[in-house]
Amino acid sequence: MRPACLIVDEIGRCQFDQRCTELFFDIVDRRYDKDCPNTMIMTSNKSPDKWGEYFYDKDSILCAMDRIFDNATVYIMKGDSYRGRHLETCIIEAGTSNIRKSSIEK
Repeated sequence: MRPACLIVDEIGRCQFDQRCTELFFDIVDRRYDKDCPNTMIMTSNKSPDKWGEYFYDKDSILCAMDRIFDNATVYIMKGDSYRGRHLETCIIEAGTSNIRKSSIEK
């Protein structure tokens, strides 16, 4: 609970079982009640209305979200992903000495 800023990356990437859901709520609840800096940054490619699908107990996640969004600034970013924009692939054909290199732009 001590870091001034806690980052939780990619909410919705995996399912939370009951214990993990309880731990998530506990962390959010403890940070919410801190009198010192308690910044939390959450990232997700899922909208918050879908977060309940990834947690065991919908009541716990609703209570956590109530605390998360109580005094929040929300940034919604739309557009192409920057991951893989400089991806290069090499194709090697067996039996020849030809190597073809291509760039894939998204």
